[in-house]
Amino acid sequence: MRRANLLLILTLCLPLLTPGWQAAHAAPAVQRNDDPAPETREEQETALIRAAKVDNVSEARRVLALGIDPNLIANERGETVLMLAVREEAPRVLALLLDSPGIEIERQAKNGDTAIMLAAFKGQVEFMRALLAKGAKLNRSGWTPLHYAAFGGHAEALQFLLKQQAELEAPAPNGSTAIMLAAYAGQIQAVKVLLDAGADPLRRNQQGMNAIDMARQIERQDIVDGLIWQMKKQGRM
Repeated sequence: MRRANLLLILTLCLPLLTPGWQAAHAAPAVQRNDDPAPETREEQETALIRAAKVDNVSEARRVLALGIDPNLIANERGETVLMLAVREEAPRVLALLLDSPGIEIERQAKNGDTAIMLAAFKGQVEFMRALLAKGAKLNRSGWTPLHYAAFGGHAEALQFLLKQQAELEAPAPNGSTAIMLAAYAGQIQAVKVLLDAGADPLRRNQQGMNAIDMARQIERQDIVDGLIWQMKKQGRM
């Protein structure tokens, strides 16, 4: 009798133990979506700017492939991502941007700076070389890369620019030349490079000042004495 009861219980419960019955009567599975939300356009642009800051070329390539403008404005100064790559010294992202369709090498920031001007100010010869190869302008009306390299005091950059036929006596908007800016910034090595290249330290800007006056204004007597000595040597003083 006890055996018969056990067989009856097993017969009644057997359907409950089959996979088919369990699947048919199982509680509904909770739907989960672990996929991240798609990036917004703003997030993609932020990713490109961040990539330029840290020279993350793979991330920059990914975002550009999504259609982000390589001429994206990167900051409140109105600088492009290309300029940002120069400022942050990101050579791989710079090379990627220079090869991007639609890149505007001569796009200006709010203050008129271009990518090659920033490269000159920072003394980045290889960056300037790459930018020139893609059509960046060396000589222009107003401020030029030579002015920026002179003020920054980068002798090697000045030598490179002069070899590329930069205009030695190009006037800035106020009439100042590269040697005036180098003297005003107290950049004695830059002054020497420009002087050796034939720059005129007696030329005056719109304020009536020459390179000697500017060096005297910042009390750099070493520069004053050197320029005066050269002018006396040439019989000009």
